[in-house]
Amino acid sequence: MKYIKNNNKVFLSFLVVISVYILIISFSFTDTSIRLMVDGKDITDLSNPIIENDRMLIPIRFVSEELGAEVIWDGEKRTVFIKRNNQSLLLKIDSRIVNYNNKEIYQLSDIAPKIINDRTYVPVRLVSNALGVSIEWDNETRTAIVDSTKESKITSFYDIEFDKMTNLNEINGKKEIKINGIEKYQKDNYIMKLLLINSETRKGYVVDRASVSEDKLVYTPRTDDNGSKLLVVGIYDENNKWVAGDVIKTEINVKPIIELTYINIVDNEKVIINPNINFLAKYVSYEFENLDDGVITEINERDPYDSYTWYPSGLGITKYNVVAKVSDFNDNVYTSKPYQVTVNIPRKLSLIGVNDGMTISGSESLIASRNFDVLETTYTIKNAVTGKKEILATIPYGSYKWEPSIEDVGEKLLKVSVKDTSNKLHESEWVSVFVDFSPYIKIKGIAPNQVVTSEFNLLVQSNMVLENVYFIFNNYDSNSQRIIKENMDETEILFSPKKEDVGRASLTAYGRYNGEVLSSETIFFDIYLGEIYSAKPIIEKDKFLDLAKELAIESYQKTDMSAALQTAQAILETGWGQSVPVDKYTDKFSYNLFGIKGKGTNGSVISNTWEVYNGVIYRVDGTFRAYNNTYESWQDHKRILLELSRYDIFRDVMYDYTLGAWSIRRAGYATDPKYPIKLMRIIEEYDLRQLDQVDL
Repeated sequence: MKYIKNNNKVFLSFLVVISVYILIISFSFTDTSIRLMVDGKDITDLSNPIIENDRMLIPIRFVSEELGAEVIWDGEKRTVFIKRNNQSLLLKIDSRIVNYNNKEIYQLSDIAPKIINDRTYVPVRLVSNALGVSIEWDNETRTAIVDSTKESKITSFYDIEFDKMTNLNEINGKKEIKINGIEKYQKDNYIMKLLLINSETRKGYVVDRASVSEDKLVYTPRTDDNGSKLLVVGIYDENNKWVAGDVIKTEINVKPIIELTYINIVDNEKVIINPNINFLAKYVSYEFENLDDGVITEINERDPYDSYTWYPSGLGITKYNVVAKVSDFNDNVYTSKPYQVTVNIPRKLSLIGVNDGMTISGSESLIASRNFDVLETTYTIKNAVTGKKEILATIPYGSYKWEPSIEDVGEKLLKVSVKDTSNKLHESEWVSVFVDFSPYIKIKGIAPNQVVTSEFNLLVQSNMVLENVYFIFNNYDSNSQRIIKENMDETEILFSPKKEDVGRASLTAYGRYNGEVLSSETIFFDIYLGEIYSAKPIIEKDKFLDLAKELAIESYQKTDMSAALQTAQAILETGWGQSVPVDKYTDKFSYNLFGIKGKGTNGSVISNTWEVYNGVIYRVDGTFRAYNNTYESWQDHKRILLELSRYDIFRDVMYDYTLGAWSIRRAGYATDPKYPIKLMRIIEEYDLRQLDQVDL
């Protein structure tokens, strides 16, 4: 299943294709007014020069053979090898990268060699560079003159270049690379990319990306980059089209280094680690060895590009050895040297479950929060006015459920005290609360805006013993009202909605105390007893990958956002396209591949979401964006990532799926700490990285 396009769009696309084809024809044609002379011989009729974008292209075989060069065509690899005397040229059809003299020198051509009418055409300057012959232009006769008696040196097609002071012969780890000659491109909204290219296939990956306002790029190699490679710097316009570049041969030989030179200890008890890693890592794990007892604490699969904060347990002065273990993409693990840290953790005791200034009108759980073992725990209450103290409970350890009485009304102070294993007493700070013993009644079992689809348990909660407890049920669609379970004795009843109850409704609880009628908060909710529709597939599971790939590659070519990462997100968010939201009441299909809430190009659908009321999780209705097709959903998701300021850190590294996965988690896209790991596992299992390959 492909995204939907209407007939008008198809026709418009057809017109665009035809227009582009006509434009290409108008700029690539045989110019009969141009002549080509090789060592005094006119081979114009044989060569048929081509003019393309103000560049003259000539068939390299005829010129080379005329000069006595050997020309070898490899149809399988689509390469042309030319040798003349001690000079040689190897080029690949449709690749800008050419090399001279047995791969000693690499260069980028401004126009890639191409086949036209079964002939390989190249720019005139490329012939001059390759064969070391002079090519001059006679404007009066409009003649290109090739003269093998005059030598010519290799000249660059572009004016930007890798800084010669930066040693790129061998790269062992993270490397800052300065670029020269970019000044004239800085006035435009251009992007500078660093690409790592395989010299044989002419394919590779973007390894850094920056605005041309910068004059440097940073290459952080993967360990599986090792070997002889080509580094290419490319300038691209606002439409992601090639403008200029340079290429250099390099040897990648990663020597992994992991340093823990940026460890901060905060308040003597919190350890903040910033690992310094000289290669591209999948994740980092940490080991903390207590040097007193030898106990090792492991923290696995964390973000290698962000700091990690560790809170040691234990008391007093403790020394730890900290070790970082970094995993590469072949699951090799590289370990840092141990880094010793010393923490000094004081005993901590506090009373939690209640807060300063809290108003209490019912039972509360008092909890002793501590970081040491105890033999005895005592909870104490004190009258803030009289200072009178009373022990609420003495227990070995654990929480205590405090149920205030009418005598406790007013401002009270609470604390917990404990005896440690050496029988030494420790006390918490007092916590000030106000006990309001005004009688109340609460409803339990239903939450505001909950959608009820079946029977549920309904109960009341009160700080008093109530009489004549009942519920009043209102239906606002039918404007009806009825009493539920008058004079109920049970603490809980089963409420079963009827057909006539469907719609907007409310429940209010009532009860009598000391002759006074108490009422609860009125809870408004919805009742729906019809068919409930659940998420549906967007396509057959075995076809979803192809659908996602197509959309991801198109987006990657326009934006540089990793197609591998986009595809993995779609797989993870939809369960391989099998769980896409629909309207739970109307079955309207959303085409929402990323679970984005709100209103889309086709409005919204209502689906389940969750909220918490009185400490209980309830299902409520939520609106999710609906689209007319998968393409609109995909584009909207990318728009969010490309435009919202919270994703600035993602946009800086979105060309790489690993950096992108960790940064998107850091930006708050997902709460699951394992979200990046899940994405990377999908990418690796299904070899999705190849979607990010670029040809040059």
